[in-house]
Amino acid sequence: MRLELLRPKISIIKTNRFFLRCVIMLNGINGKSTGRAYVKNDADFDNFRFMDLKATQGGSQADPNAVSDYVEDNMNDVIKYFNSTDTNFGLSPHTIVLLGNLAQSVFISCIRKQVINDKNLKWIGMPHQSHTVNYEGLEDASKKIREHLKPIDQRAEKWVYDKNKSDNWRRIS
Repeated sequence: MRLELLRPKISIIKTNRFFLRCVIMLNGINGKSTGRAYVKNDADFDNFRFMDLKATQGGSQADPNAVSDYVEDNMNDVIKYFNSTDTNFGLSPHTIVLLGNLAQSVFISCIRKQVINDKNLKWIGMPHQSHTVNYEGLEDASKKIREHLKPIDQRAEKWVYDKNKSDNWRRIS
């Protein structure tokens, strides 16, 4: 299982598509508009959770049942990503970015009910980091993330890539 708490070294960001796309989204959340992904320091990632859920290694497709089973069987460990007071582990987030449909559906079915009373927590869905979204489309959508963040007790929105329509926001069902 891979629940990502991102605090990457800056040098990694330049070469890793996962981190580069997360930085683009993070810049949108933080209201930074640099024209390209930019992180000043590792602290820019504090209090965010970019979630990509996968229960087994290898292969590009995750088994939804395996991921759900893993989360349910390991809920005590999983929930620490959302209620931690340990600065070394990462403090509890104020924003959750769910990367891809699998992370969105598993979060809704297994995790959300555990954190729904956190009045400071907001969430949003974005494409999986390996999705073939062009960087310009992702940057355009990320500039609008702040206006689409929803409190955890409301239905979230997600951006869906469409090469002909950059403003393609939908409710997560």
